[in-house]
Amino acid sequence: MNSELIERITKLMKDKNILQKDLVNEMKCSKGYISGVCNGTKPPSEKFINSLSKLSGKSVHWILYGKEDGDDIDTLNSVINLYIENELITSV
Repeated sequence: MNSELIERITKLMKDKNILQKDLVNEMKCSKGYISGVCNGTKPPSEKFINSLSKLSGKSVHWILYGKEDGDDIDTLNSVINLYIENELITSV
């Protein structure tokens, strides 16, 4: 199991004061499942990630990868601009 994902989930829940029972109520699932996800013994389902996103206000992409979806595009654009400025490429 991806320990970084589990750490991100538990930190997000702590930072946003989201309790396990909040996810149980949102998902209509067992406390055992939520507990299993939070301690890393069960993989988070798509429904879990979507519910956490809804309760926390963080994007699904951020929950899964620790960065927003546009971060990679911004980085790529910065690299392209650097190459253009240094005349290593002439057009995109």
